[in-house]
Amino acid sequence: MSAKNSKSQMDRLTTLRDQLQRQLQSGLSTVEQEGKKVLNQLGADLDNEDKSLKAVVARIRAKNNTLKDFARNIDAATYDVRGRIRWNANMMSAYAKMQAEKAVDKEVKPRLETYKHNLESRIKYLLNKVTLFKEKISH
Repeated sequence: MSAKNSKSQMDRLTTLRDQLQRQLQSGLSTVEQEGKKVLNQLGADLDNEDKSLKAVVARIRAKNNTLKDFARNIDAATYDVRGRIRWNANMMSAYAKMQAEKAVDKEVKPRLETYKHNLESRIKYLLNKVTLFKEKISH
């Protein structure tokens, strides 16, 4: 029985690991694509044959003569990405909030109701005992 249980746990862990790897790979691919877009908009020209860091930096410097030009171009190049990051962060926080609310409704509220019911029944029991005790004392 224990071997079956540990095997099923291992299978679940393997499945979770595979899902995580797929999601991570997908995310890394997206980041790579967005990074290439930004660099190309800054003037890196990654389609050029010379892809050395020195050559890429030289092309970026050639397109962005001043720090002001570079700041303006990097702002323009990252505008869409920043918007998507903001949107994703908002959606992730809304999803997390929704999941937390579901967990509260599913797990916490029933426990609190049980505790409340138990407490009320104990209080009634104690009140009855106190009433009986008072009656015994008064007679």
